[in-house]
Amino acid sequence: MRKNHWMIIVLAVLGAASAAISCTGGGKAGVSDADSDSDTDTDTDSDTDSDTDSDTDTDTDTDTDSDTDSDTDIDSDTDSDVDTDTDTDSDTDSDSDTDSDSDVDTGPEPDWDVALCDTGGTMPDCGLFGCGDPPPSLEVEMTIPDLGDAGKVVYLTLDVPDRTGITAMPFSDIEATLTRGGTTVPFYNNYNSQTASMTFSFPDTWTIPHFWDTSTAGTYTLHFEDSAHTGAFAGIPFDLLEWCLTFEDPSTTPAPATSGTWSSTQTGDIDDYDTDTDYGGETTTEFEMRITAVVDRDYGDPTLNLTISHWSPSDISIWLVAADGTAHLVKSNSDPLPTSYVITGLSSTWLTGGYKLSITDSVEGNDGNLSAWSISL
Repeated sequence: MRKNHWMIIVLAVLGAASAAISCTGGGKAGVSDADSDSDTDTDTDSDTDSDTDSDTDTDTDTDTDSDTDSDTDIDSDTDSDVDTDTDTDSDTDSDSDTDSDSDVDTGPEPDWDVALCDTGGTMPDCGLFGCGDPPPSLEVEMTIPDLGDAGKVVYLTLDVPDRTGITAMPFSDIEATLTRGGTTVPFYNNYNSQTASMTFSFPDTWTIPHFWDTSTAGTYTLHFEDSAHTGAFAGIPFDLLEWCLTFEDPSTTPAPATSGTWSSTQTGDIDDYDTDTDYGGETTTEFEMRITAVVDRDYGDPTLNLTISHWSPSDISIWLVAADGTAHLVKSNSDPLPTSYVITGLSSTWLTGGYKLSITDSVEGNDGNLSAWSISL
């Protein structure tokens, strides 16, 4: 029994050894698995690299070529063709039209009864402490051709802005002349030109017969000059916006008047001198009128007619500035009140133009009145 027992033990040991060997054989099977893994890894890496490289190269080449070619061709052709054609056509047409319009705006052809106009300018005011030598001035010119027959009357038209408002000042600081050749017409002689309360309006149309029966050809010079400071410290400039000459058709021009009476519409009270408000020892009241008719005084001297009253005639003196710019003493302080005065010493035969009657009071306390005045021939 004991012997058999050992046999059983031996057999058991041998069985265990056999099992161990069997396990070691399983390890050899693991080696075979490693070979299989090696194959698998190789296939996988090869497939992955090939697919990735192929996809990347194909996408990049296709996108880049397609975008670059398409953008370059479209932008270059479109911008070049459209911009060049449009700019060239537009500039050429615009310049051509502008030149054509400029030619049209040069004004009408010179002819009888046609206003021939030009721009003016600005004249500064005299300084606060004087006008200087020479004083401020404005001068413009216009050249007119020969219109055929000898001319008769020229109408001078001026575009000067009104002076209005509580601080408005008169045009009494302005002198103006129109010259052609050796003939100078002093048509504006320091007139106030007051047309309403706080409104001064420079007369816009002047009748000039002084070139009667002469050719219209020549250069006409319009000259303005300032003779006094007006307004506040800065002064008031004189603005001429435009001026025109119109030559009346001589075939329709009537003969000049050689007689008649021309009355002023400006009349009224004569200001009394006030020592509290008037500086310089006197005060002056001015009355103005214009003769717009063509009047020739070849047949005699004109007469100033006056209807005037004053409580103390010795308080006042009277001066007349005639159309030609000459000044005439009508009455001194020692003279009695006149009813008429013969105007002699005129520099022109033409009575057409402006007149100013100045009455100066130098003594306080007495009033007077000018109820009528006129020029007769």
